[in-house]
Amino acid sequence: MSVKESEEFLKMSDGFSLFASRWSPNVKAEKALVCIHGLGGHSGGFIGIGRSLAAFGIEVWGLDLRGFGNSKEPDLPRGDTRDFKRHLQDLNEAVNLIRASSQSQKLFMLGHSLGGLYVLWYAAKFPDSSEGLIIAAPAIEVKQKMTQQDREKFPFLVANAPETMIESTNASKLKALGDSSLKNRTLVQLFTASFSARYFAGLGMVLMRDKVFLNAAEVKKPTLILQGDMDEEALPTGAKRLFESLAVTDKRLELIPGARHALHGAIFSYLHGEDDPAKKELVFSAVEDWLKAH
Repeated sequence: MSVKESEEFLKMSDGFSLFASRWSPNVKAEKALVCIHGLGGHSGGFIGIGRSLAAFGIEVWGLDLRGFGNSKEPDLPRGDTRDFKRHLQDLNEAVNLIRASSQSQKLFMLGHSLGGLYVLWYAAKFPDSSEGLIIAAPAIEVKQKMTQQDREKFPFLVANAPETMIESTNASKLKALGDSSLKNRTLVQLFTASFSARYFAGLGMVLMRDKVFLNAAEVKKPTLILQGDMDEEALPTGAKRLFESLAVTDKRLELIPGARHALHGAIFSYLHGEDDPAKKELVFSAVEDWLKAH
């Protein structure tokens, strides 16, 4: 089945234009999937799964969160946003706009890494917003993103200079990728490895630690968790804890043998250096089968 790829800007209620990538089948899609990227990412990381699912007959949307990718705020660097909690409103408005423009009868949400925590936050606050959730490599037990020196300065920065940008611990890796001759250089350059103190503070107050389990306990829709059993960025033990905290009975945890954070390259393969064409097709099939069953 042929796939149509397009880029759109969704107009938010405050006038901001939120960037979206869209992969559409050439037939009417009965189901749509809205994808949310992880820390510093953007919607281009979903190109593989977008094309695969659209060829299967599912419409796929990828959103760039405000402050990231092609949704960079005016006069602010990527990785900074003036109001962290605006992300929740953006998600709700974007989903409503997608429902209005799509002919799909059912809408599902997918979040990768930190994006999975956003999806849980959204599902807890707007329980009837979707028909189900897919959480890929959830960022629950993760590597420290700040150096010890930055952690010591962090409380002062939040209180006195919240717009200060802090380089994450994977900044050098991202720079090396951006400077290389990769065919995906443009997509890599839309990533950011620097974040404002106020963004990091927002993550801690709204999404991280005990907040994720409180949100999970409020989820009432079918949920699929995909986790690589070799993931060193987001540990499998975190995914298992999330699975146990979900109150919904229709839930499934699928451990992907040998997969790391990009799930064999199914999501953001060019950033994580993980791309196994045959094995990532198995990941696509697992998502397709789950969506078909729901």
